[in-house]
Amino acid sequence: MTTTIQRIVVFFGEMGSGKSWCAERWARGHGFCFFEGDSVVTRELLDRSGRFKPIPRGVIREFVDVLSKAVVEHALGCESDTLVVSQALYLNEDRLAFGRYLEEHGFMVEWKWVRAPFTRHVRNLLTRPKRWRWVGYMLMNKPFFQAPTHPHVVYPNG
Repeated sequence: MTTTIQRIVVFFGEMGSGKSWCAERWARGHGFCFFEGDSVVTRELLDRSGRFKPIPRGVIREFVDVLSKAVVEHALGCESDTLVVSQALYLNEDRLAFGRYLEEHGFMVEWKWVRAPFTRHVRNLLTRPKRWRWVGYMLMNKPFFQAPTHPHVVYPNG
C-alpha cells in the first residue's frame, strides 16, 4: 500500500558537504522515503562533470526539469508521507524553480542547507576516485554557490 506524499524535504548544499549522507540518514531515522537527485543526472551533465568541465546554464536547467519530474514520479510510490531529496542545487533560481514545480503538484516543500566546514568537503571528496581532481572541481565551482534567499534550516555537518 502506498501513502500520499504530502511533504518533500530537500537537502541541498555544496559539492562534498555530505548532503546525501545526511539526507539518507535523516530519512531512514524518521522512516521516510529517500531520493538521490544524482540518480537522474542527464547524460550531458554527467559528461561535463565527469570531465571536470564548467556546466552551462542550459544543461543545469534541463537537469532541474528532469529532477523535478523524477521527484514527483518517485513520490507516488513511497510508503511514507514524506520524501527526502538530496541535490546540490547551487543557484537560488534553480531551487526556486524546483520548489515551485513541487508546490504546483501539491507538495509542501522544506529546505535543509547542509553546511560543512571546508575540511569536511575536502575529506569527503578525497574518498572518490580521482580524489584531488574532485577537490579542484569543488574549488572551481565554490564561487557559484549562492546562499539561499528562500526559507530554510541549516543542517550542520561537521
